[in-house]
Amino acid sequence: IFGTTDLAKQIKQDKLSSLKKFFGKAVNTPLIDYNKKNTTEYMVKDRMKDTGMIVFTKEQRDKLFSGGLSEVPSHVTGEYVSVSGIGFNEAKDTAFFRITLNSSAVTSYYVMMQKKENKWVIVNAIMDNMIIF
Repeated sequence: IFGTTDLAKQIKQDKLSSLKKFFGKAVNTPLIDYNKKNTTEYMVKDRMKDTGMIVFTKEQRDKLFSGGLSEVPSHVTGEYVSVSGIGFNEAKDTAFFRITLNSSAVTSYYVMMQKKENKWVIVNAIMDNMIIF
């Protein structure tokens, strides 16, 4: 997983309208918070269960991929994930974020989650883009 939040995708006004239609009114406040939080990179905190994932710093990622994919060591050529900053509503029980899986096809999704019975559950997700190499 990439060690800082992904700044690549602040949401522009035209896409905001589409996302509000898709996710409904509950996403309004988390979307505003999402856009505010994605003007600055944040460190990804170690809150994941041990999954065998490696956390890359920006410097490590840039160095690894500086020579193109053919120069990346074989133990690193698998998938890696980058996550945006997470936007919340005022009650902190609805979250909105973007996640990108970099693999042979790079796919990005906008995801809305809600906290129900003290657990986070995916309410809905929509693919933002897919790039096939």
